[in-house]
Amino acid sequence: MNTRGRLHPAAIEFGRVECCALKSAMASGVHDQFIKTAIAEAQRTAPDYQWKILIEVFIRTERMTFIPYPVRRGFYLNLALKEKAHVKDILLQSEDVHGTPYFLCGHSLAEHIVALDNIVSVLATAGRNN
Repeated sequence: MNTRGRLHPAAIEFGRVECCALKSAMASGVHDQFIKTAIAEAQRTAPDYQWKILIEVFIRTERMTFIPYPVRRGFYLNLALKEKAHVKDILLQSEDVHGTPYFLCGHSLAEHIVALDNIVSVLATAGRNN
């Protein structure tokens, strides 16, 4: 993640692997109930511009910069935590735990775990006053 050249002082940037890890989390089907519930709650409580990005992003995204409004911060933080637990479970069940690419994107399990750790680390403290 990069903090240089931000458009807004509170802006956060996710890089290629962070975006890929979140895309994987959204596409896997494992977190569908969480995603549906979070989107429904966001639609009910937040303006469109704060939640629509949640369902429109990551199809071809390699870098994303955004302001961590509470709805975005909460969604990405919780999704990253859930996906990290899921990927760690896969890693524990895997015969080869040495970073051999597992995902169709070509990233290793370890790369996604590091990216998810980055997301959690940044979002755990970001955007609390937005």
